[in-house]
Amino acid sequence: YNRSGTSFTRFGKLIPAGKMIAILGNGFNGMNNDFSFNTDFKLSTPLGLAYDSINQKLFVADNGNHRIVMLDNSGQANTIFGTTTTTQNLTTNAEGSLGTALVCHGPQDVHIIGDWLYISCYNMHAIKKMNINPLSSSYLKGFMVIGYLNASGVVVSGNSDGSTGTS
Repeated sequence: YNRSGTSFTRFGKLIPAGKMIAILGNGFNGMNNDFSFNTDFKLSTPLGLAYDSINQKLFVADNGNHRIVMLDNSGQANTIFGTTTTTQNLTTNAEGSLGTALVCHGPQDVHIIGDWLYISCYNMHAIKKMNINPLSSSYLKGFMVIGYLNASGVVVSGNSDGSTGTS
């Protein structure tokens, strides 16, 4: 919703003053390839979002597709964290790997603190984080914050009923 009183362009869309528009997703449940723009990009149960005002990027927890989507200021959307698989092992939970190689079964929420995007992986009972500073050597790499891996690479979290948010 644009409440500024003047029209402006954000995420590749002209947002008229006093109007609300869709900037991501088309209202139909699904998944498509990355590098799609705005309403051509499909989501499945988007739950949480966070805006990085420094780099002008929007991050969306796409729960049904087990991924985090990044929308840049041009309107292009890409998966940056998570895979379509929910299989956990030493590869899909490897510390410091690119986010697109890591599993996050049912992301519930995202939150930005400094250079880090914190991700609540609800069905894994874990919190993971990813560096979102494009100048960092660990840019778009993921790490475990809460939860730990057993010898098979599966997240073991004790008696938790699932993380429900990152705030």
